[in-house]
Amino acid sequence: MATILFLDNFDSFTYNLVDQFRGLGHQVHIYRNDCDLAILEKTPWRNRIRFLPSPLGRAHRMKREI
Repeated sequence: MATILFLDNFDSFTYNLVDQFRGLGHQVHIYRNDCDLAILEKTPWRNRIRFLPSPLGRAHRMKREI
């Protein structure tokens, strides 16, 4: 199964997806949107990160955009 990195944008949508992927047997690592970027740069799967659109939410709560 896959190892998946998720950036938590402080909404429940992230955890709905995480639960689905874990239910399929994938290993999921969750990082907060405001975490130190150096942490993400050191992850072994940094070259395989994919970005997914999120539903409309509270954009004012986002600490950064990628």
